[in-house]
Amino acid sequence: MQLTLKNLSLVEAYFRQLQQYVKGVKESSFLQKIAAIKEQIKELKLELLIKKAQSYLDQNEGGKSFALIKADLYTAPNYLLYMIAAESMSIQNRAQQALEYYQSAFQHSANDKQQKTALLGIARMQFWLAQYVRAKDTFTRLLHYNLSAQEYQKALAGLVKSYAYYDRPQKAYQQIPSTLVFKAPELIIAAAQASSWAGWSDISKTILHDYQPVLEGSDLSSGLTKDWQDLIWQTDLDTWPNIISPTFFASRDTETFHKKQVTLDYRHYWSYAAQTSFGPEFIDYSQYNFYALNATGFYLSQSIQPNRHLSLIGKIEPMAYKDQTVLQHPSWNPVLWMAKGTVNPNDYIKLNLLAQKEIIETFPAFYNRISDNQYAGTLTLSPLAYLKLDGSLSRLNISDDNIRQGYFLATTLVANPDLGLSTTFIYRGFSNEFKSPDYFSPHQYKEKKILLRLGRRLGATWHYYLDGGLGRQYITPLVNSETNSSPTYQWGMGINGPLTKHLFVTFYYINTHQASAFIDSVGYAYQCGGLSFNLLT
Repeated sequence: MQLTLKNLSLVEAYFRQLQQYVKGVKESSFLQKIAAIKEQIKELKLELLIKKAQSYLDQNEGGKSFALIKADLYTAPNYLLYMIAAESMSIQNRAQQALEYYQSAFQHSANDKQQKTALLGIARMQFWLAQYVRAKDTFTRLLHYNLSAQEYQKALAGLVKSYAYYDRPQKAYQQIPSTLVFKAPELIIAAAQASSWAGWSDISKTILHDYQPVLEGSDLSSGLTKDWQDLIWQTDLDTWPNIISPTFFASRDTETFHKKQVTLDYRHYWSYAAQTSFGPEFIDYSQYNFYALNATGFYLSQSIQPNRHLSLIGKIEPMAYKDQTVLQHPSWNPVLWMAKGTVNPNDYIKLNLLAQKEIIETFPAFYNRISDNQYAGTLTLSPLAYLKLDGSLSRLNISDDNIRQGYFLATTLVANPDLGLSTTFIYRGFSNEFKSPDYFSPHQYKEKKILLRLGRRLGATWHYYLDGGLGRQYITPLVNSETNSSPTYQWGMGINGPLTKHLFVTFYYINTHQASAFIDSVGYAYQCGGLSFNLLT
């Protein structure tokens, strides 16, 4: 007896008649046939159930789809039911539950095709949950299967994106074969992100330009569209041939020391290997509604990048300081300069070397024309995902023959990658050869603090951060004097993004209650803010 099970109601009616006919019959052949028919009916019911659930998924009705298969999911679990459950949870933005169901689907998979589909779902949910290291491992595993060209590019895109999102952009870009022609929009965006975050914006811009027809001809998800829009303005900012950038800065403290600064910067981008900047700078200082001084300068800056892992920057700026205090009009014309080198061979280590001449910004120091030559080295290590270690040593040779030796140690841990939430533990300090009456220069200064920062993207193209920290400072005024301690705290915020296609803006504000580098008093506090525009011309 053979049945074609296409109409479930007819099959069930026939099965009831057959049961009456064979009632009391004990022959094993009849019982086996009855059992087989029961199994076929069960499979048919499941098949119809899956089709109905899938139709709900096609209509983006994840809740209805899951409700339909929920009972069978626990009584007769199989690969298809777990996949439907996972996709239902995904539609409802329940990524953790979706991940668990994808993992169950993988465990119940019967062949490589089912395993590939389940693994892709697992990796997608891990990335969604900001489990970037786990997502990287899953995408790596997926790439060992026999994939079609499209499957390969999507899996590779996930691998590249996962590396980049846990601060391994150089390694992310290195995963891409140099001869590969991009077909998948996911891989185009991932490659552009990795190169941009590695500091190679010229590569990012080339990718976006060369594959623009592919992106425009694809039905992009909202996430890919946002990534594309964000990449466009950031690569334009880094690589546009001519940019004019007016910058405004203002600060004040509890000593009534005010500073206002305006800079008009012009930058020409020759290529990745060279950029030139120059422009005028205007600064006004005032204090106690009596002291006043202004400064003007014109700077020239040149950056050179001989290769992808070395950058050199030099800057020179002749300045003219003129005292505007009543009955005092001395002038001072120092030449300020800066030289900086950065070596960044990979994602795990970076070395910065800095030398510069700067002015000590207090009115007594202005009157005595005190400047300093600063020399500093900073080493940044990132041995593990989400962990960064910074250490620096500095020396200031001050023109009044004082010498300041300084150090800075910081450990940053990304506590929640999805929120962009990080915690930084800071230990810093410096010592001076002698105590000067012209600027804050204790025998020894130390500070310990913890800083929390939240940094996220706002919409498609805007980025913001909020931070705040608490600590304690220790000041030893003279060699044999008692060390005084007091609490410190600070907070700040910032935002940047495009106003139009050719105009970008950055704003930040900082408020601190701790000694500054060269000014301090009881209950000293300092606040500053900056606003800059970038006009692409």
